[in-house]
Amino acid sequence: MQAEFDVELDWRGFELHPEIPAGGMPLDAMFGAERVARMRPYLLDFARAQGVTGIPTFDVGTERVVGAQPYPVLAEAVVRQGGRPRAPVSGPRRS
Repeated sequence: MQAEFDVELDWRGFELHPEIPAGGMPLDAMFGAERVARMRPYLLDFARAQGVTGIPTFDVGTERVVGAQPYPVLAEAVVRQGGRPRAPVSGPRRS
């Protein structure tokens, strides 16, 4: 996105575990059911405080893009909010 637009990104990071397979795995399988039961209220409160609802959400100026959307949908929101493309907006960028 930064290669194509003059935008400022505000990343919200989270811990990754390299041992988790690409398709994911249940938290119970990783940490055990009892530990997950103790962790869940804290995790949900923390996520809500950071604006995470479990649905990918991008705030672009005053516009909110919700859900897993194709790259052009996000790029068009940036343009509607005054972003100026550095290059033609096409499809997803692969790095």
